[in-house]
Amino acid sequence: MAHSYGTNMSIHALTRTAHDVDSFISFGSSGYPDGLVEDDDLGNLHVKDAGGGHPAVYATDGFWDWTSNIGRGWWSQNSFNPADPGSGAYIFDSDGTGQYLDASPIDGEGVTSHSRHDGDGTGYLDLDAQAFITVMEVLNGQHDRIDWIAEPADEDGWDLEHHHPWRKLERSSTWRNLEERLPWSEERE
Repeated sequence: MAHSYGTNMSIHALTRTAHDVDSFISFGSSGYPDGLVEDDDLGNLHVKDAGGGHPAVYATDGFWDWTSNIGRGWWSQNSFNPADPGSGAYIFDSDGTGQYLDASPIDGEGVTSHSRHDGDGTGYLDLDAQAFITVMEVLNGQHDRIDWIAEPADEDGWDLEHHHPWRKLERSSTWRNLEERLPWSEERE
């Protein structure tokens, strides 16, 4: 397991180790290093298979965790977000029971900051956090209890049925059409 910049360092290690680890879980990632992993392909990481030819790589990023976005900014060399659908990881929710499109059978509080433990709110590893409870389910092999936000499906694509509304919007044709009309869209190309 790794948090924040620790996920970056772990990815470096997972491309260099001689032996596969059983699984890798990242939460609140500040981004994986560009060039070490590519979208939809985490096969160069030394992580055992979770089934179906996909590595046992898991990730979450709380809605209220603004700090992790800073590490993945356009200026960064760590822009790969493992908690985005299509990353190649199994993505799980950390926003709390009943939040957004959460259909997870796992109860728990939503993450309220970038912290692992948050005295004023809920951190990723607080005992009552949905993220922590899900991590425990992953480590105990209880994958059937987790309603993944996104998971590797097969060669034809990804199961994106349960992802968050803003991610759905980003990939919608309405968003792409709107984005094409925005004044800065030409500058980005």
